[in-house]
Amino acid sequence: MPASSTLGQTSTFYCCLNSSGVGEALYGTATQASVWLLIEYPGTWSAQALKDSDIPLAVKEHLARWTGSNPEARLQLIRRSGSPASSKITVFLALPVQDHPIVHRWILDRYDQLLDIDLEDASNSEVTGHSLYPESLFLTCTNGRRDRCCNKFGLPVYSNLSALHPENTWETTHLGGHRFAANLLCFPHGLLYGRVIPADAGEIVRTYQAGSIVLEKFRGRVCLPEPAQAAEYFLRDKLLQYAVDALQFQRIVQPSENKWRVIFSNQETRNQFLIDLHAEPAGFKTFMNCTDEHGKEIDRYELDGIEIQHWPEEA
Repeated sequence: MPASSTLGQTSTFYCCLNSSGVGEALYGTATQASVWLLIEYPGTWSAQALKDSDIPLAVKEHLARWTGSNPEARLQLIRRSGSPASSKITVFLALPVQDHPIVHRWILDRYDQLLDIDLEDASNSEVTGHSLYPESLFLTCTNGRRDRCCNKFGLPVYSNLSALHPENTWETTHLGGHRFAANLLCFPHGLLYGRVIPADAGEIVRTYQAGSIVLEKFRGRVCLPEPAQAAEYFLRDKLLQYAVDALQFQRIVQPSENKWRVIFSNQETRNQFLIDLHAEPAGFKTFMNCTDEHGKEIDRYELDGIEIQHWPEEA
């Protein structure tokens, strides 16, 4: 059935299977945000999870003001299914910046204690203190009320991974990109993966803990804009370089519409990489949600070239 039909009207249609079937690329699709606030909420999640939650109104308004004044901030609800009942509330603030990614953690008794946390101060990546959390976090979107793909494909991934890493694995609300379910986000570096199946999850986490990236499932690093995410993919694919910290993003230049030059470097080898790419129509339509009545035309990133420059040794 063609992608322009009303496939999304059927209860058996999954937008992630359509995306995979038409060959939509994963790279350059990660949700961009450099500050992630993760609040434990074990109750039922609606499509508008925070809005419809039982979190006190004053706290919701406070969080809305904070996210509204911080365009790089994103808020997620999280939970761990099957965990023992607890009156405590875990809150994380993940800062997946390139040079020094960190995660803060607080254990609260009540949601209104969020009003006492200085999120602005904690969002400074240079801040250190007792709230720093030394472990990795693995988040899988399972919010089926937002999109059926997330529950259908996300929940098995969460179940598999939580059996391996019960203290570090969380269900989460919408990560962006239902059509790439199951989505898996690894902190502190903020590496987002898509089309993850249960058999993949353990390997992705093992590879991440060893300091590397599984490139074929990689949507991008959430601290980078989409063209830079795509450029990183192309560069890693060319160099066969998968170490998380091997490449440092320097800057991005847009000489004309739908064209970019992205510059990465490798401090150890003293190489600088100039990646030229452009966006063009993908040639197919994709469904953003399972309930969409019509597909949407999208662009895809294409590589134009990679130039490698070497810095001379200092005298």
